[in-house]
Amino acid sequence: MTNSLTYFRVDGAWLDVEEHIPSNSTDIHPIVDDISAYIDFFPGTEKDVSELGFTMIVPNYSTYGDIELALAPITGRTIDGTLRTIAIGDPVGLELVANSPWFDLDEPLFYHVRYRNVTYETALKRLPNFAFQAPTDSTAVRLTSTTLPRFSYRGPS
Repeated sequence: MTNSLTYFRVDGAWLDVEEHIPSNSTDIHPIVDDISAYIDFFPGTEKDVSELGFTMIVPNYSTYGDIELALAPITGRTIDGTLRTIAIGDPVGLELVANSPWFDLDEPLFYHVRYRNVTYETALKRLPNFAFQAPTDSTAVRLTSTTLPRFSYRGPS
């Protein structure tokens, strides 16, 4: 029996609350606006991650047999406050490789999430980097879910 890769969808939404623009309004309420950012996903284990990606030996892949599989980092971006794939048309969400049980890793596959070029309130800001454990199937992951377990980020700065 041959094995093939399983992918899972990743999405999320990011907004900020900021001071209203005085010249545009007499309202005293702050405004809600989109956060703009690049979001890097570095594959690895909970404690071992590299900006170069993650490699593993996997058995009986597709028609190739046993192979060394390299998972490269993937970058998305937020547009209109939602995660998008960097591709023509900026499709909503992106997909990452799941931690398929046939990988037979000693430790679970994790993705370390780094935010870069974060902009809101017309200035560069920061969002907290973190890691999450990859699902073993195609179960979607919402990065901004209150139920997503977050782990310490150990990826590149």
